[in-house]
Amino acid sequence: EPLLPYPAERGIVQYLTAETHSLGSRLTVIAARKDHLQNHLDKHGLAPDCVTTVPLALAALTKIFPKNNDPLLIMHIGEVEGSCVLVQEGKLLAARSFELEKNEIHKAVLAIASAHKSKKRDSILLLTEEKKLAEFVEEATGKTVLLPENTISQANISKFALALGTALASTSDDLPNFRLQDLPSPRLWKRVRKPLFTYFVCIAALFGSLFGLEQILLRNHERTLYHRYHALAKLVGEDGPPPKTHEQLYLALKRLEEKVGSRPDTFPLLPGVPKVNDLLAWFSALPQIVDENGETNIIIEKLNYTMVKKPDLSQKKEHYLVRVDLEFSANNPSLARGFHDALLAPNPMVSPKKEVTWGSSNQLYKTSFFLKDKTQYTGI
Repeated sequence: EPLLPYPAERGIVQYLTAETHSLGSRLTVIAARKDHLQNHLDKHGLAPDCVTTVPLALAALTKIFPKNNDPLLIMHIGEVEGSCVLVQEGKLLAARSFELEKNEIHKAVLAIASAHKSKKRDSILLLTEEKKLAEFVEEATGKTVLLPENTISQANISKFALALGTALASTSDDLPNFRLQDLPSPRLWKRVRKPLFTYFVCIAALFGSLFGLEQILLRNHERTLYHRYHALAKLVGEDGPPPKTHEQLYLALKRLEEKVGSRPDTFPLLPGVPKVNDLLAWFSALPQIVDENGETNIIIEKLNYTMVKKPDLSQKKEHYLVRVDLEFSANNPSLARGFHDALLAPNPMVSPKKEVTWGSSNQLYKTSFFLKDKTQYTGI
């Protein structure tokens, strides 16, 4: 504070860490008077988002230079004065401004070299496209002058270097910006308006999607409940209009479930599958076995009628399942194929839900199929 030529409360003071070592840190302090800064902006009718200094802009400009960990001595020549900065890894270590005279240029370079003897540089990167100016600086400093190559266009580089550096500084959180304290940019709201709008649109879309998904799940759940209601109503023999409201539906389901639960826990003892005589009677009616003249074209050599599954006390929900294994002979293969097609075609005996197997050996045909189950079960 004693180094400032004006009270601290009348200025904007910011700093950045230039170096850190075991004994502490070296800071670079940047200060500007608030009224001078505001008058400068008002005079030119400007409302920028970022206000920085020439040295900081030159330091930020190194972001577009080829990556280099060594210190870099950069010089910029303006219309009235010039600036010389020492930058390392994008951090401003030292800065000097000078008038456009050889002696002043030499003093600025010498002052930076004296303050940072361990970072002495034998060359200067001059931001210009004029070779005569490069020769002038080289003569004034006694150092090799380098011109930027393959970084930004050399044309008008001295004119746009500070603008580019300021733009790059505005994107960095490490470099001071005088607009972030007592003189905020009036356009900050415009900068965040579009991201905020996008954010709220995304939030609205997300909530809309979640609401739509919730409605779909609720409708599916409601449909499942109505299916269960109709199944229970059919089981207990109730016939009437379904409940209209959710509350009525839940009450009706509770009543029906209690009614079903109070019924005896039994299982059907009489299977509703075709018997052997029913199966043989159906065979005799097939034209492939007995033709119109009463002649037998297919002779059943062997018939095995097996009840594979049935309900009992340990498995009350099991259903009856009967498999028929049949061996027969036929007068010709076409009759055997016709009999096989009759088993596959819709009929009152063979279950279409199970597989019909088929085979032949030594003029003997074998087939296996399951019978339809028409048993009335009390379970759901």
